[in-house]
Amino acid sequence: MCAWSHKIFAQALPATVKCVVTLENVTPSALTFQRGLLT
Repeated sequence: MCAWSHKIFAQALPATVKCVVTLENVTPSALTFQRGLLT
């Protein structure tokens, strides 16, 4: 049980980190794009 949950965690963590990094990369450009539309 513990090894099974650890395997799930080990697979889910990199995906979560990748998702967060992608969001951090996309969000500034999206804000800049919106700011460009507003002005």
